[in-house]
Amino acid sequence: MIRVGAMFVIPSDRFDTSTYSGAGNEPAAYCYENYPGGIGVAKKVFSVWNVALAKGVEIAASCRCSSGCQNCIEPARSWDISNANIDKVKGIELAGELLAAVERGPDLKVQDGLLVLI
Repeated sequence: MIRVGAMFVIPSDRFDTSTYSGAGNEPAAYCYENYPGGIGVAKKVFSVWNVALAKGVEIAASCRCSSGCQNCIEPARSWDISNANIDKVKGIELAGELLAAVERGPDLKVQDGLLVLI
């Protein structure tokens, strides 16, 4: 969703950037440029990622498709068949939770006598 939202927040084309995410031991999401050396789009996305993600959620929520399409959540260049497993509803929920957590700011609690982020 951040890739789609970024096109409306930063002047760019849908093929300028790609995204990758993984949920292994260290969950991570990446936004990278499709041009050697880059043209500055990914750097700009990083500085306004929450605005781009919020716009992507808005677009996905208003898209008429039922499970996700290249207009709302799928990568523009879908070479990998695993994209068939993208869940539009869960993606919108996850993005909403992430945006809400950023809005709230860090939560702290005491765990084993230490103050930790939760």
